[in-house]
Amino acid sequence: MAECHNTLSGKHCTGLLSHAAARDVAAVSAAHHQDTQIIRTVTFEFCSDCHCSWASDSASTVHLLVSHNDVVIREVDQHRLKAISYAWGDFERTNRLIGHDVLGNPISMQLGADWNTEDFTNRLARLAFEHGACWIDQLCIPQKDAEIRKALASIPTIYRTFDVIVLMPGAPCKCVHEALETLEVAYEYGDESEYSSVVNAMEPDRTKCLSMLLCSSWFHRLWTRQELLYSRCISLAWTGMIDAPCVRLGKILGEDDHYLTAEHALHLPPFARLLYEQAAQAVKVKSGLFGKPSAVANVKKAVLKGSPSALVDLIPSFANATADFVLSRRIYGDTEAGRLVSEKGEATRRLFEASQMKMARQSDKVATGIVEIALSSNYRSALTAFGEYVGESIEASGKGNIVPLRVFRFFAGEVIENGSEDPKRSNEMSQVERFLHGLSGLRGSGRTSTQAKDYVNSVWVDCPQFEVHARSKDTDLPTLLEDALRQLHLSHQIGIMTTFPCGILGIDHLTGQWKPSSYLSVASNNAAAHVYGPMTYPAKPLPLTPDGTIPLRVIRSADTCLSWMAVDYENFLAKFPTRFMFHSMKRIASLWPPDLHGRSHTKAAFEPSNSLQGPAIVGRSIAGSLPLMISSAVGAILGHPEAYHSELLERQRRAHETIDTRTQEEKDREGFRRNLLDHRISRWDSAAEVNHFQVVYKMVTDALGIDHELCRSRGLRLMVSRDPPCIGLADRAFPSRCARIRAGLIPSNSLKTVCVAHGQGVHGSVLYEVEKVDGVGTPRYRVFGVWAPMRDVCLNNMYAIAENGATDAYIV
Repeated sequence: MAECHNTLSGKHCTGLLSHAAARDVAAVSAAHHQDTQIIRTVTFEFCSDCHCSWASDSASTVHLLVSHNDVVIREVDQHRLKAISYAWGDFERTNRLIGHDVLGNPISMQLGADWNTEDFTNRLARLAFEHGACWIDQLCIPQKDAEIRKALASIPTIYRTFDVIVLMPGAPCKCVHEALETLEVAYEYGDESEYSSVVNAMEPDRTKCLSMLLCSSWFHRLWTRQELLYSRCISLAWTGMIDAPCVRLGKILGEDDHYLTAEHALHLPPFARLLYEQAAQAVKVKSGLFGKPSAVANVKKAVLKGSPSALVDLIPSFANATADFVLSRRIYGDTEAGRLVSEKGEATRRLFEASQMKMARQSDKVATGIVEIALSSNYRSALTAFGEYVGESIEASGKGNIVPLRVFRFFAGEVIENGSEDPKRSNEMSQVERFLHGLSGLRGSGRTSTQAKDYVNSVWVDCPQFEVHARSKDTDLPTLLEDALRQLHLSHQIGIMTTFPCGILGIDHLTGQWKPSSYLSVASNNAAAHVYGPMTYPAKPLPLTPDGTIPLRVIRSADTCLSWMAVDYENFLAKFPTRFMFHSMKRIASLWPPDLHGRSHTKAAFEPSNSLQGPAIVGRSIAGSLPLMISSAVGAILGHPEAYHSELLERQRRAHETIDTRTQEEKDREGFRRNLLDHRISRWDSAAEVNHFQVVYKMVTDALGIDHELCRSRGLRLMVSRDPPCIGLADRAFPSRCARIRAGLIPSNSLKTVCVAHGQGVHGSVLYEVEKVDGVGTPRYRVFGVWAPMRDVCLNNMYAIAENGATDAYIV
């Protein structure tokens, strides 16, 4: 249990001490609840009734007999019953009939196209035969709202109690086992450098087999992350029964580039194959050179759908249809003119076929690149997930980095135990602290959820005394998240420390707290990092009083504060030379803790690249000239098909340049930011002048986990202090406030710098700028600014520190 210390460096009171008794009672109650908790389980077997009516109505006679049974958790053999973890699928989810229950009612599951129904049902039957009953969400969670809420609350207990089996579609190739053997030998018999070399060689690249590490959305979904972290041990079961064929890149058609053709891609594992096909189709839509067989059908589609992609499809199919019309009608008969028209038509057809072949190669190259990126991303996500699971750093050197070994053991089907749930540590750690520790991994996480509500429900069901919102199904994400924070405060008298206190948005009530509803969009469901990015120090919660204010202990009566000596970047520094500002900002960035650098890099990783924004832009570009192109199509075919074909290609080329080509200014800005965050680079050697204000503004907001467009639209100001060197965000009134203080219109001692989280090393210290609120009695302050966390904090400018039980002052 944490203790309160009287020194600044020891002030890490979590606010849980005063609730020790309540926590003990809650723990006993939770243990009793777990002992008596009833869950629904399911067993599978192949239906052996030869007279079964379901089989005659189904496409396949092989199907499952599904049986349900309600059990008390404590009465079930923990190693016999298995909890199944899987991702439903990201491609064209449909309801799949897998069998029926004992009464003959059909049983279906919603699965994506990456799942093969027969393989899936075979694996379920095999698991049931080997282990008995299973728990799987779609078949074991009741569908009534009240029962769903109760079932969601039981999920952490289920996955912590029973062994967990992960289901993934397809099967790996033999390369997985060969790679694992290589790693095992290097770890057992090699030295540090030899093992490191083998680990580095495991990174996916274009010399590797593309079936070695299968892509799967399991490593990118939020629910599956939680299921992994809840589990005591976990293993993987593939639905494919035989090893997949190896798929390696080779030279195609004698070219130097290495890529897969559509024919070769058929041998990829299911997820990678669908990803390849999706990417290839996107390139075809962007190119505007691949049409559908029927021009009339395309016209109807374009009119009804009204989409750029439909209009893009219309152009080539109309031209092809026109050529077909000319050739089939033989307008001039069997004459010299007729033969000339036929030759022109055939020439047009050949040109379009050549264009299609060229774009087919282009789409194959792009699709292959997308698959390679996905494989690399999947491997890195697997390393991150299992690093968190086994409690090891993926940045460790030599044999200290055992995470890759765990990952390959997992892919090979071995059982992996949860190393982060050390029994001794778990006994000392309260359930609330364990929840907060798990929450910290979401600040930079790219995990996603199909439904926005699951960004809250999947995570917060593990928080003691949390109750799923009664109208969770119909409530937006910001409201759900704020309700979860409210419950945390009411139940445990704590909050989540944040780099985005609502006071800087102009809210005048509880200004030091995190209020997602004040800024978070209802549709903000791109990734967990977009939702939880503003958190800082989740494992060290913010102390709160019952009325939600932050208690402060005054440590010195500082007459100055950081903001009093700061300037507004846009007003005072934006016009300075790039080289000068690079040196100044480099000094500030060098004092950021590693966590802040990592957050800045991670946030940038979620920004969509220009090349992925293209289909709609290309569609609009081509569709804009659609009437002219259609009206001249017949004349072009009868006259000069080469010219018409060249015009199509030229329009396409210009459209692609609009999308894919960055300006030199954009490249310079990226270089400026990259060099600022690179500790190996100390100066700006380029002669280019860039808009460094824009670069620094976005870099700071990314580091704080906040959307920079939102900050700009709300008028937030970038404040910079030279001594001590630090940078942060303030409300829109910051410039005028500073001017009034310097003019003597506001007492300088009305502004203070307050430390809400003191730390060194990885996370740094979080400081707020506060302004005194008029009134008598205990000083009360409202937040108007936040500084990017620093490794070391300047005590001379600090007024107070947030502390549980303090009564010297309050942030209101």
